Amino acid sequence: MRPSATDSIETLRRQAVRREAAAAAEAAALQTREVLRQERAVIAATYERDLSGRWHRRGEIVVAADQPGAAEAAQKLGLKEIRREVLPAAGLTLHTFAAPAGMKTEAAFLALKAARPDDAVDLNFVYVFQAVRTSHVHPLVHADPGAGAAGRLAAVIDTALPEGAPALAGVALRARRFGPGVGRPSDHALAVAAVLADTAGRDGLVLLAADVSEPGPLPGASATAIAQALDWTASYRVQVINISLAGPPNAAIAAVVRRIAARGVVIVAAAGNGGPRATAPFPAALPEVLGVTAVDSRLRIWRRATQGSHVDFAAPGVKIRAAGGEWTGTSLAAPVVTGLLLRPGVTPASLAHRARDLGDPGRDPVFGHGYVASRE
Repeated sequence: MRPSATDSIETLRRQAVRREAAAAAEAAALQTREVLRQERAVIAATYERDLSGRWHRRGEIVVAADQPGAAEAAQKLGLKEIRREVLPAAGLTLHTFAAPAGMKTEAAFLALKAARPDDAVDLNFVYVFQAVRTSHVHPLVHADPGAGAAGRLAAVIDTALPEGAPALAGVALRARRFGPGVGRPSDHALAVAAVLADTAGRDGLVLLAADVSEPGPLPGASATAIAQALDWTASYRVQVINISLAGPPNAAIAAVVRRIAARGVVIVAAAGNGGPRATAPFPAALPEVLGVTAVDSRLRIWRRATQGSHVDFAAPGVKIRAAGGEWTGTSLAAPVVTGLLLRPGVTPASLAHRARDLGDPGRDPVFGHGYVASRE
């Protein structure tokens, strides 16, 4: 049976639609490849990896010093000072130097470290945010705000916080940008801050929002930006600092943490999403920092949580509803502990005493002292 004219027109129409769809798909694929090519070019121009494969800002060496002479020593080695910041709370000066052309960054770092053995010298490593949004959800009414107290001051070192977000209603914000270029507001920072506020209670809560995000396509924050943000928040006599970032050890960050922790500032950090056998990430692995891991609603350890002696507490961190999304990661567990430490009379010691023991009896590398939550 021969096809009718109507059938032939319909067949031609379908063929045309398929050709248009194929052309659109090919154009989209070309556009995606071009975007990825451009992003790879930007990353290659801005960042590099050390011999262990860890990302750092290309050619940059950072020095935290409490004595003069770092710039002169670097100049003798051919390094150029590109930034200098005074860190008043830590009593340190933060220098950033660029390795000279033709010298590998790690070679320049080792030379300067040998020349200044008493300073904190390191590469300007990049630290990664420790949560991903698994789905979008409808905004929820904030539950059980806890016991509030006036004049409580905490800090969130993360990406930029969006202004006027309903998730932070009732919370006073003071924001500052650190790092090069323009910061990027993100739902990651908003989710972290919302969990903190829900746990601590919003009455009289003031959050210092330090935006340390890198402007380029590599998501994370540099060591220099984190060190500056730590000092800025400590200058306000903040009670607790939350850092939902993880990365390599860094001498400059360690020096700043050591100095401000000695002033009584409590620092809480995500214990890491690298998996149970991954190397303990920093800053959570520093002895002055409280590392927090993530468990699900049945108090099971999250499968990608990093385990080790750096883990101090376990808190909810799997499928957490916050800031219009559902999130999973140790990023969302850390602000639970930060928020609890803002409640009246709560200290790291009292929190460890009241923690619900999980796993092996006593403190262990999976759950630390045990499980804590806003309603425990």
